[in-house]
Amino acid sequence: DCIWREFLHRPLLATVAAALSKAQRERGASEAVALLSFQRRSPQNEACFMRILRTEFACFSVTDVDVNKALARLQWPVQVQASVAQLKLPDDFPLMRLTLKPG
Repeated sequence: DCIWREFLHRPLLATVAAALSKAQRERGASEAVALLSFQRRSPQNEACFMRILRTEFACFSVTDVDVNKALARLQWPVQVQASVAQLKLPDDFPLMRLTLKPG
């Protein structure tokens, strides 16, 4: 719900930033990574989320992850094969890689 409710965008992104920062500090990791995915269903709210992510949370480096090759190799259970074949999963469920920019 954090993607589709505007008042939750900033708390979600602040939480992810704090978690990545803590992981880097405590583990001595040079780079901690968060993967973020959501179902596209409300273009207006998703556009607002992406605007806030890119403008107000410039601490993040955001990379789109191409999952087409991985999805092509999946062996879906018989119960869902027909349904999955009709979906455009990478389009309907974008996957992003978030890291903290240095500094």
